[in-house]
Amino acid sequence: MRVIKIDSRNKVITEITLAKGVEAICEQLECGYFTCIDLPNGDALYLDDEGLLREEPIGAFMLQGYVQPLSGHGLIIGTDAETGESIDCKSSVHFIKGSVSFIPVQ
Repeated sequence: MRVIKIDSRNKVITEITLAKGVEAICEQLECGYFTCIDLPNGDALYLDDEGLLREEPIGAFMLQGYVQPLSGHGLIIGTDAETGESIDCKSSVHFIKGSVSFIPVQ
């Protein structure tokens, strides 16, 4: 499926193809546990649930409209409203690039 990856380490935002399943999400996020933030258009932002607890953080970013910094990589994945299944994201790379700013990790 088509998703958007927010790569905090390299400070780039790209469209990637992601296999379905928890393992693929964890691999891209470089984590063991993840959490989701619902976006207004029906997409969801997946994040490392323990990103703030890492001794050596990957990186961090701010998402327009969200009040706190987000630690680690992010994946924007579409959600089927009827089934809850993951699908191609609705967001465009251009829109996400305009909505994300990378911030220094302290």
